[in-house]
Order: sequence, then structure tokens, then C-alpha cells
Amino acid sequence: MDSRFIMRSNWTTCARARPRRFTRDSMEVKVMRLRLLAISAIVAFGGPALAVSHAAPAMAASSGVVAPSALAELPAAINPNGGVPVQPEGTALVQVGFQSQFNYSFVAGQPAAAAQIFDLLPSGVSYGLGADTSEVVVAQLRPLDTTDTLGYITTVALLYIPSDDVDILQAALLNAGSPLYNNPDSRVGALMSHISPEIPATPAPKPI
Repeated sequence: MDSRFIMRSNWTTCARARPRRFTRDSMEVKVMRLRLLAISAIVAFGGPALAVSHAAPAMAASSGVVAPSALAELPAAINPNGGVPVQPEGTALVQVGFQSQFNYSFVAGQPAAAAQIFDLLPSGVSYGLGADTSEVVVAQLRPLDTTDTLGYITTVALLYIPSDDVDILQAALLNAGSPLYNNPDSRVGALMSHISPEIPATPAPKPI
């Protein structure tokens, strides 16, 4: 075959491939920039402002030690506007974990998802306990490293609830037919359907 034809064909193939590679690289750079902005910014979306914090390492699932370096790029906590609320008198600190649809990587990068938890979770938990909404306070969102057992980093909501209701919450978490998972409000019910029974209500780590 004519060597000029081979050289021309090779040059044409390379010329066509270059724009495709440049486009992919550009998209990767944009995704990285957006991820960094989502993690470091203070955001507000249709509800209370949310501040992310890098003040401490993420939790490990069972040992209580510092989580692996894979969590290093995620915020250590997501707080409501004004910071962590003071624990109301007569309440206990508990935790509620979410399933993979609300994994921590997603929640940390989607301000609307975090705002939804702060806004709707008190209504869902109070309905499940038969308590007043004002008696349930979401203090903070934290990452829990469950990659070995569940395959993702769990979002854990730390809440203050009436002290007498801790056992009731734990029983409700393990009962799919409980009011906790069957809220009549469709928006609240949709959020509560993603609660994970794999995460016990206690012990819960203190907010940071």
C-alpha cells in the first residue's frame, strides 16, 4: 500500500480522536471543581442554611477509630444554620441512618438533600414516636463508614428526642409496619422510606 496513504490515514485518525479526548478531560476538570465547591461552600436551598465542617474525622462503623483516607475529601459534619443546637432538657441523643439513596457522598454534594433531612426528619420521627414535632431536634449529619458491610458511606442524623422514647424509636426502626415508616404526609413518608434499620438508635456519637 502507498506509504503516503498510510501516513494520511493515521494523521486523520489522530485528528479525529483529539477533540474527543479533550472533551472528556474538560468534563473531568469541571466535575472535580463542582465537587470541591459543593463540599466547601455554605449553602441554602428552600430551607435552613447548611454549613459543612471539616473540624474532625469521620466516624468508623464499629471501632470508633478514625475512618479510612477515602473519607478525607468529605466534610466531617453538616450542621444547620447557627451551628449545633443546644440539647433540650429531658432529651437523649440518638441516631438515625439512611439507606444508599441518601449516602453521605450524595448528601454532602447535594445541598437540597441535606436541607430535606433537616426539614422533614423531625416530623417523621415525631410521628413515629407519637410525640410533638417540637420535641425532636436534628442536631447534625455525620458520615458513618459502612463501606465494608453495606457498600457505601452512611449518612447518620443525630437527633435529640424525649428520653422516654429511645426504646420506642429502636423498636420502630426494626418494624417496617410502624408509623415511623408510614407517614401520611407524602413528602415526609418518602424521606422516611429511606431510613436504614441497619443503624441502631444508640449509641450515638456526640455532635462535633
